[in-house]
Amino acid sequence: MDSQALVQLASLLSDGDPAVVAHMAGELDESESYELAECLQDTAHLVHVDWKAPSDDTLMQLNSLSGDQLSAGASYARLLAQYQETNCAIAQHLDEPLPTAELLDVTRTAGFELESLDLGSDSYALILIPTAQLDTAYRLAEACDVAFYFRWRRTVVAREQAAATAPPPPSPSPGAPSSRRWWKRKR
Repeated sequence: MDSQALVQLASLLSDGDPAVVAHMAGELDESESYELAECLQDTAHLVHVDWKAPSDDTLMQLNSLSGDQLSAGASYARLLAQYQETNCAIAQHLDEPLPTAELLDVTRTAGFELESLDLGSDSYALILIPTAQLDTAYRLAEACDVAFYFRWRRTVVAREQAAATAPPPPSPSPGAPSSRRWWKRKR
């Protein structure tokens, strides 16, 4: 584990908040993901929600996390109204099998990628990573063994889709001996 990378990742995810950097530099004895999540939540740079949290509340918390940049986009009000109308758990919008296109549109329009620190639980440690810093965040996370849940899910879904659309194996050409014929001839 690269502790310097963890401190840099914390700085990136907290927009350089000195309290976060000082905290992460001083306390690296717990699991990297848990320590980072705790620090970011304590300094209001992360939204920690249970899978059954109301969708509209979670969206409003993400808007607050963004400094109200999400609500500046045209699709935010429409999505908030939809979430209030359906009154369903946030998990329906985050893990089906990936965050919904509508939610990602709201975050990406504001210049953020929605991610979740993988804490190995059924809750979400939601963060907004500035799109321009996404590659750096992923590189630093890999260096310090911090996993992003949605990034991992995108990889799994891509593999599943590739396997589902892969062409079937070629069948033997006509007249080619099958393994059964070969076995019979060998006897």
